Amino acid sequence: MVLKNFVGFFVILAVLASCGESGTDVNTSVPSALSGKELFVNNCAACHGMDGALGVSGASDLSKSKLNTEEIIKILKNGRNGMPAFESILKSKENMDAVTTYTLELRK
Repeated sequence: MVLKNFVGFFVILAVLASCGESGTDVNTSVPSALSGKELFVNNCAACHGMDGALGVSGASDLSKSKLNTEEIIKILKNGRNGMPAFESILKSKENMDAVTTYTLELRK
């Protein structure tokens, strides 16, 4: 009886695990519906900080950046200095535009 309950528990657990949200992740091939802030937090904040001013490992202080939209998108696509390219991570022009817009909002 205990074994039957134990197996049943794991079957239910497996079914519940497969019922997660069907939203897309920024690391899949389908563009995500995350905001620029969410994308920034997930992909950029570790080096640039939540407010863009952290500068870990030589990361630029985005709160003082003078880059325009086209320059930011070029850096996101190709990387620069120690920053890797993020085009394959962000997956879509919409996500890159959202991150760009959010980074412009970080300026003081």
